[in-house]
Amino acid sequence: MRLGYQVVIESKQILRGSQGVIMKVRSMLFGAMAVLGVLSQAGAVRAADAAFDEGYFTIQDVVVTESVSSAPVGQASVSLGAVAAEIGEVAVAVDQVIALGQKVWTIVKDGQPVHQTQWAAAAALPLGVTSWAEMSGWQAPQARVLRYQYTNVYGMTVIDFQVRVTYTYGGSYDGQGAYLTGVSVQPLSVQTAWGYTLNAKANVLNAVNMGSLAAPLAGMEIGVYWSIETVMKKGEFSASVYVDGKGGFRNLTNGTL
Repeated sequence: MRLGYQVVIESKQILRGSQGVIMKVRSMLFGAMAVLGVLSQAGAVRAADAAFDEGYFTIQDVVVTESVSSAPVGQASVSLGAVAAEIGEVAVAVDQVIALGQKVWTIVKDGQPVHQTQWAAAAALPLGVTSWAEMSGWQAPQARVLRYQYTNVYGMTVIDFQVRVTYTYGGSYDGQGAYLTGVSVQPLSVQTAWGYTLNAKANVLNAVNMGSLAAPLAGMEIGVYWSIETVMKKGEFSASVYVDGKGGFRNLTNGTL
């Protein structure tokens, strides 16, 4: 009987020892899980920090390039009806240049290019002209592409957009002057990195006679304005270009204002 009793006691001791080991293992497992949870949370915090990294959302540099482009087929033109409505019954004055037609263009909205209708164009014409039949000598349309590439602190390209400025020049009235028509600003391509929003527009700033009373030369200045916005900051930028009735084109700024 003592032998059987001793076996029972030893069995209970072994069982208690096993339970102790199990409890220790469970405690170690819970501890490991707690450590993993802390590490996971730390990783999530680091990921969140990376998502809102100020360096990623900080523009460091911009590269501006200008190139000659072919004018698109079916280039924008000015509606004769709109011209007549704007100027009414006025005697033609070749030495007085006025801006007609479209004067404001939305180029990019919320990072997406906005393409205007075929009538979305401006003109710099002699005061009083209401019909293209009264003018002659128009030359082939010209086009220039302006490209703006923005990089952040890490050298990543975060904004890359191109706009195309088109215009037709050389029109004259009764053999006098050199005027402009079909002046338009359109988006060519828009690329934005995650977290960046681009909006852009353009408008006619003025139209003037760059020549003399006897030999008028139309000139038109166009302003281009855009904003770059992130969750951390917003930047405003601008540029302006100048076109004239002899086909001239000048980029007056580099887009870093």
